[in-house]
Amino acid sequence: MELEELRQVTRSFVLSHQTLCITGVSFDKRCLVGYTELTIHPLVKNFNVIKLNARQLTIYAVTINGERNVKFSYDDPNIQILSDDDPRRDLQSFLKRQQRFSEYVDPDEGNGELTIFIPSHLQKQVQNSSTTDNDNNSHTSEIVYTVTIDFSLERPESGIHFFIPDDDAKLSRLSRHLFTTGHDARLWFPCVDSYCEPATWTIEVTVEESLTVVASGELIECTTNNELKTYRFYLSTPAPAPFIGLAIGSFESVVDSNTQEISNYCLPDLLTLLTNTTSFVHEPLEYYEELLNASCQYPNYKQVFVTEPYAECVPFASMAIFNVNLLYPSTVIEATWHARSQMAFALANQFFGCFITMRSWRDWWLLKGLALYLASLYTKRAFGNNEYRYNLNRDMLDVIRYEREENPIRLDFAPIKSESDITSVNNRRGTMMSSQYLEAAAKKAHLVVRMIDDFIGREIMMQILNKLMCLATTACLKDASLSSRSRLHISSKSFSRVVSTLTTKDIQALLTQWVYESGCPRLIGSFTFSRKRNVVELELKQDTTIKGSKKFLGSLVIRVQELEGSFSQTILLEDSVT
Repeated sequence: MELEELRQVTRSFVLSHQTLCITGVSFDKRCLVGYTELTIHPLVKNFNVIKLNARQLTIYAVTINGERNVKFSYDDPNIQILSDDDPRRDLQSFLKRQQRFSEYVDPDEGNGELTIFIPSHLQKQVQNSSTTDNDNNSHTSEIVYTVTIDFSLERPESGIHFFIPDDDAKLSRLSRHLFTTGHDARLWFPCVDSYCEPATWTIEVTVEESLTVVASGELIECTTNNELKTYRFYLSTPAPAPFIGLAIGSFESVVDSNTQEISNYCLPDLLTLLTNTTSFVHEPLEYYEELLNASCQYPNYKQVFVTEPYAECVPFASMAIFNVNLLYPSTVIEATWHARSQMAFALANQFFGCFITMRSWRDWWLLKGLALYLASLYTKRAFGNNEYRYNLNRDMLDVIRYEREENPIRLDFAPIKSESDITSVNNRRGTMMSSQYLEAAAKKAHLVVRMIDDFIGREIMMQILNKLMCLATTACLKDASLSSRSRLHISSKSFSRVVSTLTTKDIQALLTQWVYESGCPRLIGSFTFSRKRNVVELELKQDTTIKGSKKFLGSLVIRVQELEGSFSQTILLEDSVT
């Protein structure tokens, strides 16, 4: 693993396992109370502090290896992002301050809002033990720290959403529920909020007897005591904290009739709609496993339909949360395509997105594009080629329209040199980008992955994805080392290396043109048919004067349709006029 790809990850420890225990849930106060326990392996000798991520939380106490009242400090610089001392109130200045403050708490830079000071006698244990070769990211220390943090979350603004109807009727009380809204895990429990720090998980949640808990992992047991129920989940497949999901409410459930591995949950009185909407879910799962020649690494999969989510579909490890508006009755056929596309996309994320994750935020496009690519292949199979090509054309037009009318799109999220453009600010987690920008970037990422598929061939593309799945699967074995978990995340460069190894083809030029640069080429074509020579003369002009356009250099396939059939011709675009 190259240091350049690691982006100078300076974390001084490795997380092997984390336990998240929610001991109390109050819908009236909109709060959670609990603790989390992290199993940490030091990587350096002078290991004196542990930095974790925690926002909008109250930290009560920290315990290390049974030693209570360990000293800690909590500082969230984003709270003071609008300083009274700074007279500037423009958007560009705000984004730059947010970027600077985000770096202060970036887990991949060894930072965090919560700093835990390790007692001196525990530090000596690490200093006297063997060390780790940090350049190779391999762990050799035998010292293990068990860090327990007591915390509470009250009236969260994000991370977890409490849906509480205004009416106090019994039906309204049954409709109360909460769920995770996105992939910022630091907003609801202390953790290493990084996509490249996978760990196994134990999740325990204690709620009222009338409530149901759905969380990432396999349900191990459910015990009842004094009108309270405790759900215990275990996730044996390593996953980073951002992909840990949770939903609590008076849910009704239905198990897929074709496979016991899939369960679906909804609010009361919606079971008929749930059964109709989710009856197909086993189909894309079986299709992906057949296509990739690899099994899904999660023992089960849950779908939860909730009210007022921030997005229609939010995938997590072994589960996904959807908008309840996706449910539809059997008499409404118009909603079928959209609902099934969303669920197919969430299932594709169980392979590329949640299981195999991005190494850094700059690799977001690759995982997003692969998930959309797999989902589009299923929709092509389910709804036909015409629907598939229509959606591709719509996505292309949407990307072109956005780059011309709004902002240029660089899929690696590197800064664009434009003082008036908000994307000129370097961004690591997507928090400073609008939802419209991310939506357009996701569509462009799908188109780029499809271009890679056309370049190397569908069969080779599936072999590459199978290779990535096999490598990641070996990291989930019980006897696998912690360092092998690096196979669970990929980058643009590592993906390019795998392609060149298996195909001897180099996609670097393609990535440079479509990932590391913004803009779309604008071609104006005209043709004439010469009866005398019996040939079709085609002229292509490139217009680079319009915003969002760029010059294209490369090959282009032209198809001419005649009575005898279509004829393909590959031309090389080198100048403005060809």
